[in-house]
Amino acid sequence: MKQNTSFRPQGVTAMLLLALPALVIILCIMVWVAAVSHSGFWADDFFNITHYNRSLGDLSYHDNQGKYVINAFWALGTLAFGLGSVVPFLLLNTLVFTVGVVMWLWIGSRARWGITEAWWIGGLFLATAAWLPTALWSSNIVHSVGFLALGFGLLAHERCMKARTVRDSMLWSLAGGAAWTLAVISNLLYLGLLVIAAYCAFHQVRKIRELGFAATRARFLVGTWSLLVPIVYFLAIAYPSTTASAPYANSGLQFVRQNLHYYRGILAPTSILLVLYVVILVLGVIGGIAAIRRRDWFPIAVLGAAGATAIPALVQGQQRDIHYAAMPLLLTFSALTAGAYPVLLGRSKHLVRMRTGLVLIIAVALVFIFRQGTEVRSFFIQTPYGGRLTAFRSEVASLTPEGGTICANLELSTQNQALLTAEMSGENGFLIPPIDAAQAFLLPQGQPCPAPTSATHITIKMNPQGDFIAST
Repeated sequence: MKQNTSFRPQGVTAMLLLALPALVIILCIMVWVAAVSHSGFWADDFFNITHYNRSLGDLSYHDNQGKYVINAFWALGTLAFGLGSVVPFLLLNTLVFTVGVVMWLWIGSRARWGITEAWWIGGLFLATAAWLPTALWSSNIVHSVGFLALGFGLLAHERCMKARTVRDSMLWSLAGGAAWTLAVISNLLYLGLLVIAAYCAFHQVRKIRELGFAATRARFLVGTWSLLVPIVYFLAIAYPSTTASAPYANSGLQFVRQNLHYYRGILAPTSILLVLYVVILVLGVIGGIAAIRRRDWFPIAVLGAAGATAIPALVQGQQRDIHYAAMPLLLTFSALTAGAYPVLLGRSKHLVRMRTGLVLIIAVALVFIFRQGTEVRSFFIQTPYGGRLTAFRSEVASLTPEGGTICANLELSTQNQALLTAEMSGENGFLIPPIDAAQAFLLPQGQPCPAPTSATHITIKMNPQGDFIAST
Protein backbone atom coordinates (compact mmCIF):
# COMPACT_ATOMS: atom_id res chain seq x y z
CA MET A 1 0.00 0.00 0.00
CA LYS A 2 1.26 3.45 -0.87
CA GLN A 3 2.42 5.55 2.04
CA ASN A 4 1.83 9.29 2.18
CA THR A 5 5.16 10.15 0.57
CA SER A 6 3.90 11.58 -2.71
CA PHE A 7 5.94 14.03 -4.68
CA ARG A 8 5.83 17.34 -2.81
CA PRO A 9 6.81 20.27 -5.06
CA GLN A 10 8.06 23.30 -3.19
CA GLY A 11 7.77 27.07 -3.56
CA VAL A 12 6.69 28.53 -6.88
CA THR A 13 6.35 25.10 -8.47
CA ALA A 14 3.89 24.00 -5.82
CA MET A 15 1.87 27.18 -6.20
CA LEU A 16 1.70 26.79 -9.96
CA LEU A 17 0.65 23.15 -9.71
CA LEU A 18 -2.17 24.02 -7.31
CA ALA A 19 -3.22 27.29 -8.98
CA LEU A 20 -5.00 25.83 -11.99
CA PRO A 21 -7.21 23.24 -10.25
CA ALA A 22 -7.84 25.69 -7.38
CA LEU A 23 -9.03 28.32 -9.88
CA VAL A 24 -11.36 25.82 -11.53
CA ILE A 25 -12.78 24.74 -8.17
CA ILE A 26 -13.37 28.35 -7.06
CA LEU A 27 -15.12 29.25 -10.32
CA CYS A 28 -17.33 26.17 -10.11
CA ILE A 29 -18.32 27.03 -6.54
CA MET A 30 -19.28 30.51 -7.73
CA VAL A 31 -21.51 28.95 -10.39
CA TRP A 32 -23.20 26.81 -7.75
CA VAL A 33 -23.83 29.85 -5.52
CA ALA A 34 -25.33 31.83 -8.40
CA ALA A 35 -27.58 28.93 -9.40
CA VAL A 36 -28.82 28.23 -5.88
CA SER A 37 -29.79 31.88 -5.43
CA HIS A 38 -32.63 31.60 -7.98
CA SER A 39 -33.48 27.91 -8.01
CA GLY A 40 -36.89 26.56 -7.05
CA PHE A 41 -38.67 23.30 -6.32
CA TRP A 42 -38.93 21.28 -9.52
CA ALA A 43 -40.48 18.07 -10.85
CA ASP A 44 -40.05 15.18 -8.38
CA ASP A 45 -39.55 17.70 -5.56
CA PHE A 46 -43.29 18.39 -5.52
CA PHE A 47 -44.16 14.70 -5.41
CA ASN A 48 -41.68 14.03 -2.63
CA ILE A 49 -42.87 16.97 -0.53
CA THR A 50 -46.50 15.94 -0.73
CA HIS A 51 -45.73 12.29 0.06
CA TYR A 52 -43.04 12.73 2.75
CA ASN A 53 -43.99 16.00 4.41
CA ARG A 54 -42.70 15.67 8.01
CA SER A 55 -43.20 11.93 7.73
CA LEU A 56 -41.46 8.89 6.29
CA GLY A 57 -44.68 8.27 4.38
CA ASP A 58 -45.43 4.95 2.72
CA LEU A 59 -42.55 2.60 3.50
CA SER A 60 -43.36 0.23 0.66
CA TYR A 61 -40.97 0.63 -2.25
CA HIS A 62 -43.57 1.41 -4.92
CA ASP A 63 -43.34 5.21 -4.69
CA ASN A 64 -39.61 5.55 -4.01
CA GLN A 65 -38.34 2.69 -6.23
CA GLY A 66 -36.54 1.27 -3.20
CA LYS A 67 -34.58 4.49 -2.64
CA TYR A 68 -35.35 5.01 1.04
CA VAL A 69 -32.95 7.94 1.11
CA ILE A 70 -35.89 9.86 -0.38
CA ASN A 71 -38.12 9.15 2.61
CA ALA A 72 -35.46 10.19 5.14
CA PHE A 73 -34.27 13.31 3.30
CA TRP A 74 -37.69 14.83 2.67
CA ALA A 75 -39.07 13.91 6.08
CA LEU A 76 -36.08 15.56 7.76
CA GLY A 77 -36.01 18.50 5.35
CA THR A 78 -39.67 19.41 5.64
CA LEU A 79 -39.49 19.03 9.43
CA ALA A 80 -36.42 21.29 9.63
CA PHE A 81 -37.09 23.81 6.84
CA GLY A 82 -40.81 23.76 6.09
CA LEU A 83 -42.00 24.20 2.50
CA GLY A 84 -41.23 27.84 1.82
CA SER A 85 -37.90 27.63 -0.01
CA VAL A 86 -35.80 25.13 -1.90
CA VAL A 87 -32.53 26.74 -0.78
CA PRO A 88 -32.04 24.86 2.53
CA PHE A 89 -32.88 21.59 0.79
CA LEU A 90 -30.22 22.35 -1.83
CA LEU A 91 -27.74 23.27 0.89
CA LEU A 92 -28.32 19.96 2.67
CA ASN A 93 -28.16 17.99 -0.57
CA THR A 94 -24.91 19.71 -1.60
CA LEU A 95 -23.45 19.20 1.87
CA VAL A 96 -24.03 15.45 1.60
CA PHE A 97 -22.49 15.39 -1.88
CA THR A 98 -19.51 17.53 -0.88
CA VAL A 99 -18.73 15.52 2.25
CA GLY A 100 -18.68 12.36 0.15
CA VAL A 101 -16.35 13.75 -2.51
CA VAL A 102 -14.03 15.47 -0.04
CA MET A 103 -13.88 12.36 2.15
CA TRP A 104 -12.97 10.23 -0.88
CA LEU A 105 -10.20 12.64 -1.91
CA TRP A 106 -8.95 13.23 1.64
CA ILE A 107 -8.78 9.55 2.62
CA GLY A 108 -7.23 8.81 -0.74
CA SER A 109 -4.58 11.47 -0.14
CA ARG A 110 -3.54 9.63 3.04
CA ALA A 111 -3.13 6.28 1.33
CA ARG A 112 -3.43 6.39 -2.49
CA TRP A 113 -2.28 9.84 -3.69
CA GLY A 114 -1.04 13.12 -2.23
CA ILE A 115 -2.76 16.42 -1.44
CA THR A 116 -1.64 17.97 -4.74
CA GLU A 117 -3.04 15.03 -6.67
CA ALA A 118 -6.32 15.29 -4.73
CA TRP A 119 -6.69 18.90 -5.86
CA TRP A 120 -6.18 17.84 -9.46
CA ILE A 121 -8.73 15.03 -9.21
CA GLY A 122 -11.21 17.48 -7.70
CA GLY A 123 -10.44 20.12 -10.32
CA LEU A 124 -10.92 17.71 -13.22
CA PHE A 125 -14.13 16.38 -11.71
CA LEU A 126 -15.70 19.80 -11.14
CA ALA A 127 -14.50 21.04 -14.54
CA THR A 128 -16.71 18.49 -16.31
CA ALA A 129 -19.84 20.17 -14.81
CA ALA A 130 -21.38 16.68 -14.60
CA TRP A 131 -21.87 17.17 -10.85
CA LEU A 132 -24.07 20.28 -11.15
CA PRO A 133 -27.42 18.51 -11.71
CA THR A 134 -26.75 16.41 -8.61
CA ALA A 135 -25.93 19.38 -6.39
CA LEU A 136 -28.64 21.66 -7.83
CA TRP A 137 -31.69 19.42 -7.63
CA SER A 138 -32.89 18.33 -4.21
CA SER A 139 -34.43 15.11 -5.54
CA ASN A 140 -30.98 14.06 -6.68
CA ILE A 141 -30.17 13.37 -3.05
CA VAL A 142 -30.34 9.75 -4.25
CA HIS A 143 -27.10 10.42 -6.11
CA SER A 144 -25.49 12.64 -3.47
CA VAL A 145 -25.78 9.85 -0.92
CA GLY A 146 -24.03 7.55 -3.39
CA PHE A 147 -20.98 9.84 -3.22
CA LEU A 148 -21.25 9.95 0.57
CA ALA A 149 -21.29 6.15 0.66
CA LEU A 150 -18.21 6.03 -1.57
CA GLY A 151 -16.26 8.34 0.70
CA PHE A 152 -17.33 6.65 3.91
CA GLY A 153 -16.70 3.20 2.43
CA LEU A 154 -13.06 4.12 1.77
CA LEU A 155 -12.74 5.71 5.22
CA ALA A 156 -14.08 2.56 6.91
CA HIS A 157 -11.71 0.38 4.87
CA GLU A 158 -8.63 2.37 5.80
CA ARG A 159 -9.63 2.38 9.47
CA CYS A 160 -10.24 -1.36 9.31
CA MET A 161 -6.78 -1.92 7.86
CA LYS A 162 -5.18 0.15 10.64
CA ALA A 163 -7.13 -1.45 13.49
CA ARG A 164 -5.12 -3.30 16.11
CA THR A 165 -7.82 -5.58 17.48
CA VAL A 166 -10.23 -8.04 15.88
CA ARG A 167 -13.17 -6.16 17.39
CA ASP A 168 -12.18 -2.79 15.92
CA SER A 169 -11.32 -4.30 12.57
CA MET A 170 -14.64 -6.14 12.39
CA LEU A 171 -16.63 -3.05 13.39
CA TRP A 172 -14.98 -0.90 10.74
CA SER A 173 -15.49 -3.64 8.16
CA LEU A 174 -19.17 -3.77 9.14
CA ALA A 175 -19.38 0.02 8.78
CA GLY A 176 -17.88 -0.29 5.31
CA GLY A 177 -20.44 -2.93 4.38
CA ALA A 178 -23.19 -0.59 5.57
CA ALA A 179 -21.75 2.12 3.31
CA TRP A 180 -21.80 -0.10 0.22
CA THR A 181 -25.36 -1.19 1.02
CA LEU A 182 -26.35 2.46 1.46
CA ALA A 183 -24.94 3.18 -1.99
CA VAL A 184 -27.30 0.62 -3.54
CA ILE A 185 -30.23 1.81 -1.43
CA SER A 186 -29.45 5.34 -2.61
CA ASN A 187 -29.55 4.38 -6.28
CA LEU A 188 -29.19 1.04 -8.02
CA LEU A 189 -26.63 2.62 -10.40
CA TYR A 190 -24.11 2.39 -7.59
CA LEU A 191 -24.15 -1.38 -7.57
CA GLY A 192 -20.98 -0.83 -9.61
CA LEU A 193 -19.22 0.38 -6.45
CA LEU A 194 -19.22 -3.23 -5.28
CA VAL A 195 -16.11 -3.69 -7.41
CA ILE A 196 -14.34 -1.48 -4.86
CA ALA A 197 -16.22 -3.25 -2.07
CA ALA A 198 -14.82 -6.60 -3.28
CA TYR A 199 -11.29 -5.18 -3.23
CA CYS A 200 -11.85 -3.87 0.30
CA ALA A 201 -13.41 -7.14 1.49
CA PHE A 202 -10.46 -9.19 0.22
CA HIS A 203 -7.93 -7.10 2.14
CA GLN A 204 -10.14 -6.84 5.22
CA VAL A 205 -10.35 -10.62 5.45
CA ARG A 206 -6.56 -10.84 5.28
CA LYS A 207 -6.25 -8.19 7.98
CA ILE A 208 -8.75 -9.90 10.29
CA ARG A 209 -6.99 -13.25 9.79
CA GLU A 210 -3.66 -11.65 10.73
CA LEU A 211 -5.27 -10.50 13.99
CA GLY A 212 -6.09 -14.11 14.83
CA PHE A 213 -9.68 -14.52 13.68
CA ALA A 214 -10.73 -17.73 11.94
CA ALA A 215 -10.34 -17.44 8.16
CA THR A 216 -13.61 -19.16 7.23
CA ARG A 217 -15.71 -17.03 9.59
CA ALA A 218 -13.92 -13.88 8.44
CA ARG A 219 -14.69 -14.63 4.79
CA PHE A 220 -18.31 -15.40 5.59
CA LEU A 221 -18.96 -12.33 7.74
CA VAL A 222 -17.09 -9.78 5.63
CA GLY A 223 -18.45 -11.24 2.39
CA THR A 224 -21.99 -11.13 3.77
CA TRP A 225 -22.13 -7.49 4.84
CA SER A 226 -19.83 -6.12 2.13
CA LEU A 227 -21.20 -7.96 -0.91
CA LEU A 228 -24.11 -10.31 -0.24
CA VAL A 229 -26.41 -7.83 1.53
CA PRO A 230 -26.17 -5.07 -1.13
CA ILE A 231 -26.53 -7.63 -3.93
CA VAL A 232 -29.63 -9.15 -2.31
CA TYR A 233 -31.11 -5.68 -1.84
CA PHE A 234 -30.44 -4.92 -5.50
CA LEU A 235 -32.02 -8.15 -6.73
CA ALA A 236 -34.97 -8.21 -4.33
CA ILE A 237 -35.93 -4.52 -4.11
CA ALA A 238 -33.89 -1.98 -6.08
CA TYR A 239 -33.97 -3.54 -9.53
CA PRO A 240 -37.57 -4.82 -9.65
CA SER A 241 -39.03 -1.65 -8.12
CA THR A 242 -37.03 0.64 -10.43
CA THR A 243 -37.80 -1.24 -13.64
CA ALA A 244 -41.47 -1.33 -12.65
CA SER A 245 -41.47 2.48 -12.84
CA ALA A 246 -42.34 3.70 -16.36
CA PRO A 247 -39.38 6.12 -16.79
CA TYR A 248 -36.90 3.30 -16.13
CA ALA A 249 -38.75 0.37 -17.64
CA ASN A 250 -37.09 0.38 -21.05
CA SER A 251 -33.45 -0.72 -21.14
CA GLY A 252 -31.17 -2.94 -23.17
CA LEU A 253 -27.89 -3.20 -25.04
CA GLN A 254 -29.53 -1.71 -28.12
CA PHE A 255 -29.43 1.70 -26.44
CA VAL A 256 -25.69 1.71 -25.75
CA ARG A 257 -24.67 3.23 -29.06
CA GLN A 258 -27.08 6.16 -28.96
CA ASN A 259 -26.32 6.79 -25.29
CA LEU A 260 -22.60 6.87 -26.00
CA HIS A 261 -23.33 9.37 -28.76
CA TYR A 262 -25.37 11.48 -26.33
CA TYR A 263 -22.72 11.56 -23.60
CA ARG A 264 -19.97 12.19 -26.10
CA GLY A 265 -21.99 15.13 -27.44
CA ILE A 266 -22.05 16.68 -23.96
CA LEU A 267 -18.63 15.72 -22.62
CA ALA A 268 -16.40 15.35 -25.68
CA PRO A 269 -17.96 16.78 -28.86
CA THR A 270 -14.60 17.80 -30.36
CA SER A 271 -11.84 15.52 -31.59
CA ILE A 272 -9.35 17.04 -29.14
CA LEU A 273 -11.57 16.32 -26.15
CA LEU A 274 -12.31 12.82 -27.35
CA VAL A 275 -8.58 12.15 -27.71
CA LEU A 276 -7.92 13.57 -24.24
CA TYR A 277 -10.56 11.36 -22.64
CA VAL A 278 -9.22 8.32 -24.50
CA VAL A 279 -5.68 9.15 -23.36
CA ILE A 280 -6.88 9.51 -19.75
CA LEU A 281 -8.64 6.15 -19.96
CA VAL A 282 -5.67 4.42 -21.59
CA LEU A 283 -3.26 5.87 -19.05
CA GLY A 284 -5.61 4.71 -16.31
CA VAL A 285 -5.58 1.16 -17.70
CA ILE A 286 -1.79 1.19 -18.08
CA GLY A 287 -1.38 2.50 -14.54
CA GLY A 288 -3.79 -0.12 -13.24
CA ILE A 289 -1.90 -2.94 -14.95
CA ALA A 290 1.41 -1.60 -13.66
CA ALA A 291 -0.07 -1.47 -10.16
CA ILE A 292 -1.22 -5.09 -10.43
CA ARG A 293 2.39 -6.06 -11.13
CA ARG A 294 3.18 -4.42 -7.78
CA ARG A 295 0.30 -6.44 -6.25
CA ASP A 296 -1.77 -3.29 -5.82
CA TRP A 297 -5.27 -3.87 -7.21
CA PHE A 298 -6.77 -0.60 -6.00
CA PRO A 299 -6.37 1.45 -9.24
CA ILE A 300 -7.87 -1.26 -11.46
CA ALA A 301 -10.68 -1.83 -8.95
CA VAL A 302 -11.56 1.87 -9.04
CA LEU A 303 -11.40 1.88 -12.83
CA GLY A 304 -13.59 -1.22 -12.92
CA ALA A 305 -16.10 0.52 -10.65
CA ALA A 306 -16.12 3.47 -13.03
CA GLY A 307 -17.12 1.18 -15.87
CA ALA A 308 -19.62 -0.73 -13.76
CA THR A 309 -21.41 2.48 -12.68
CA ALA A 310 -21.49 3.71 -16.27
CA ILE A 311 -23.10 0.58 -17.71
CA PRO A 312 -26.58 1.06 -16.15
CA ALA A 313 -26.78 4.56 -17.65
CA LEU A 314 -25.60 3.34 -21.05
CA VAL A 315 -28.28 0.63 -21.31
CA GLN A 316 -31.10 2.97 -20.22
CA GLY A 317 -33.55 3.72 -23.02
CA GLN A 318 -35.42 6.69 -21.54
CA GLN A 319 -33.29 8.47 -18.95
CA ARG A 320 -30.25 10.37 -20.16
CA ASP A 321 -28.53 13.16 -18.27
CA ILE A 322 -24.98 14.31 -17.67
CA HIS A 323 -25.20 13.65 -13.93
CA TYR A 324 -25.23 9.90 -14.62
CA ALA A 325 -21.63 10.35 -15.79
CA ALA A 326 -20.50 12.09 -12.58
CA MET A 327 -19.52 9.01 -10.57
CA PRO A 328 -17.75 7.25 -13.48
CA LEU A 329 -15.76 10.44 -14.16
CA LEU A 330 -14.68 10.88 -10.53
CA LEU A 331 -13.62 7.24 -10.35
CA THR A 332 -11.78 7.38 -13.68
CA PHE A 333 -9.73 10.42 -12.63
CA SER A 334 -9.05 8.78 -9.27
CA ALA A 335 -7.93 5.52 -10.91
CA LEU A 336 -5.58 7.41 -13.23
CA THR A 337 -4.01 9.22 -10.28
CA ALA A 338 -3.71 6.12 -8.10
CA GLY A 339 -2.08 4.18 -10.92
CA ALA A 340 0.31 7.00 -11.85
CA TYR A 341 1.79 7.56 -8.38
CA PRO A 342 5.15 5.84 -9.10
CA VAL A 343 5.68 8.33 -11.92
CA LEU A 344 4.79 11.19 -9.58
CA LEU A 345 7.17 9.86 -6.93
CA GLY A 346 10.09 8.89 -9.14
CA ARG A 347 13.34 10.86 -9.13
CA SER A 348 15.16 9.18 -11.99
CA LYS A 349 15.54 11.20 -15.19
CA HIS A 350 13.27 8.80 -17.04
CA LEU A 351 10.46 9.10 -14.49
CA VAL A 352 10.91 12.87 -14.24
CA ARG A 353 10.35 13.16 -18.00
CA MET A 354 7.31 10.91 -17.74
CA ARG A 355 5.99 12.98 -14.83
CA THR A 356 6.42 16.20 -16.79
CA GLY A 357 4.57 14.76 -19.77
CA LEU A 358 1.76 13.46 -17.57
CA VAL A 359 1.33 16.82 -15.83
CA LEU A 360 1.18 18.60 -19.17
CA ILE A 361 -1.45 16.18 -20.50
CA ILE A 362 -3.61 16.60 -17.40
CA ALA A 363 -3.21 20.39 -17.43
CA VAL A 364 -4.30 20.55 -21.07
CA ALA A 365 -7.18 18.18 -20.31
CA LEU A 366 -8.30 20.37 -17.40
CA VAL A 367 -8.40 23.49 -19.58
CA PHE A 368 -10.31 21.82 -22.41
CA ILE A 369 -12.72 19.99 -20.10
CA PHE A 370 -13.50 23.20 -18.21
CA ARG A 371 -14.10 25.02 -21.49
CA GLN A 372 -16.50 22.29 -22.63
CA GLY A 373 -18.52 22.65 -19.41
CA THR A 374 -19.41 26.25 -20.29
CA GLU A 375 -22.87 25.43 -21.66
CA VAL A 376 -23.88 23.39 -18.62
CA ARG A 377 -22.66 26.09 -16.23
CA SER A 378 -24.45 28.78 -18.23
CA PHE A 379 -27.68 26.78 -18.16
CA PHE A 380 -27.67 26.58 -14.37
CA ILE A 381 -26.87 30.27 -13.98
CA GLN A 382 -29.55 31.38 -16.45
CA THR A 383 -32.31 28.82 -15.92
CA PRO A 384 -31.61 26.58 -12.90
CA TYR A 385 -34.09 23.87 -12.03
CA GLY A 386 -37.38 25.37 -10.90
CA GLY A 387 -36.28 28.94 -11.52
CA ARG A 388 -38.85 29.61 -14.21
CA LEU A 389 -41.61 27.98 -12.19
CA THR A 390 -41.13 30.39 -9.29
CA ALA A 391 -42.87 33.30 -11.02
CA PHE A 392 -45.59 31.01 -12.39
CA ARG A 393 -46.37 29.52 -9.00
CA SER A 394 -46.53 32.98 -7.44
CA GLU A 395 -48.86 34.09 -10.23
CA VAL A 396 -51.20 31.14 -9.62
CA ALA A 397 -51.11 31.87 -5.87
CA SER A 398 -52.23 35.45 -6.51
CA LEU A 399 -55.24 34.21 -8.48
CA THR A 400 -56.41 31.41 -6.18
CA PRO A 401 -57.35 31.23 -2.49
CA GLU A 402 -55.20 29.22 -0.11
CA GLY A 403 -56.79 25.89 0.78
CA GLY A 404 -59.24 26.03 -2.11
CA THR A 405 -59.87 23.93 -5.20
CA ILE A 406 -58.28 24.82 -8.53
CA CYS A 407 -59.57 23.88 -11.97
CA ALA A 408 -56.80 24.73 -14.44
CA ASN A 409 -57.72 24.78 -18.12
CA LEU A 410 -54.60 23.97 -20.15
CA GLU A 411 -54.48 25.96 -23.37
CA LEU A 412 -51.25 24.23 -24.31
CA SER A 413 -50.03 21.89 -26.99
CA THR A 414 -49.83 18.21 -26.08
CA GLN A 415 -46.06 18.54 -25.74
CA ASN A 416 -46.31 21.55 -23.41
CA GLN A 417 -49.02 19.85 -21.35
CA ALA A 418 -46.62 16.98 -20.80
CA LEU A 419 -43.89 19.49 -19.91
CA LEU A 420 -46.09 21.23 -17.33
CA THR A 421 -47.12 17.89 -15.85
CA ALA A 422 -43.47 16.83 -15.56
CA GLU A 423 -42.18 20.10 -14.12
CA MET A 424 -45.02 20.53 -11.62
CA SER A 425 -45.36 16.78 -10.93
CA GLY A 426 -48.96 16.99 -12.06
CA GLU A 427 -51.27 18.41 -9.42
CA ASN A 428 -48.65 18.03 -6.66
CA GLY A 429 -47.01 21.35 -7.50
CA PHE A 430 -50.29 23.17 -6.81
CA LEU A 431 -50.67 21.67 -3.34
CA ILE A 432 -47.69 23.32 -1.64
CA PRO A 433 -46.90 27.00 -0.90
CA PRO A 434 -47.20 29.57 -2.27
CA ILE A 435 -50.27 28.11 -4.03
CA ASP A 436 -51.18 25.69 -1.23
CA ALA A 437 -54.42 24.44 -2.78
CA ALA A 438 -56.41 21.67 -1.14
CA GLN A 439 -57.16 20.10 -4.53
CA ALA A 440 -56.23 20.79 -8.13
CA PHE A 441 -57.38 19.52 -11.52
CA LEU A 442 -55.37 19.97 -14.73
CA LEU A 443 -57.86 19.91 -17.58
CA PRO A 444 -57.15 19.74 -21.31
CA GLN A 445 -59.21 22.12 -23.43
CA GLY A 446 -62.91 21.23 -23.49
CA GLN A 447 -62.83 18.93 -20.49
CA PRO A 448 -65.30 19.95 -17.75
CA CYS A 449 -64.15 20.54 -14.20
CA PRO A 450 -65.27 17.77 -11.82
CA ALA A 451 -65.02 20.10 -8.80
CA PRO A 452 -67.93 21.99 -7.27
CA THR A 453 -68.87 25.46 -8.50
CA SER A 454 -66.85 26.96 -5.63
CA ALA A 455 -63.62 25.98 -7.40
CA THR A 456 -61.39 28.70 -8.79
CA HIS A 457 -61.01 28.46 -12.57
CA ILE A 458 -57.75 29.56 -14.17
CA THR A 459 -56.25 29.23 -17.63
CA ILE A 460 -52.64 28.21 -18.18
CA LYS A 461 -50.81 29.21 -21.35
CA MET A 462 -47.23 29.54 -22.49
CA ASN A 463 -45.78 32.93 -23.45
CA PRO A 464 -43.39 33.53 -26.38
CA GLN A 465 -40.41 33.22 -23.98
CA GLY A 466 -41.41 29.63 -23.14
CA ASP A 467 -42.67 30.38 -19.64
CA PHE A 468 -45.99 29.18 -18.25
CA ILE A 469 -48.45 31.97 -17.38
CA ALA A 470 -51.79 31.88 -15.58
CA SER A 471 -54.90 34.04 -15.84
CA THR A 472 -58.52 33.89 -14.73
